[in-house]
Amino acid sequence: MQICLRFTAILIAAGMAWFVVVFPSLIVQYLVPVADTWFHQLNIHQQEWVLIVVRWVLPAITGVCSLILMISNILTMWRQREEKTSHLNSLS
Repeated sequence: MQICLRFTAILIAAGMAWFVVVFPSLIVQYLVPVADTWFHQLNIHQQEWVLIVVRWVLPAITGVCSLILMISNILTMWRQREEKTSHLNSLS
């Protein structure tokens, strides 16, 4: 059973490595030209809105989500620390 688990882990790691190495080149090769063509077909006003969204809105959403995740992790860590402390106090 251990051999199967290790083999599966190796296959997953190899797949993830392939994904990390190959996927960016696929994006550059196929998606960027399509997005570029789409962007240049927009009028100037629409292009300005797209640039605002890409430069400000998407990073802001990412930042807020990261902040929420960080706060959630800190609260979980505090709860675990309190449980550990209360468990140690009950033993003594």
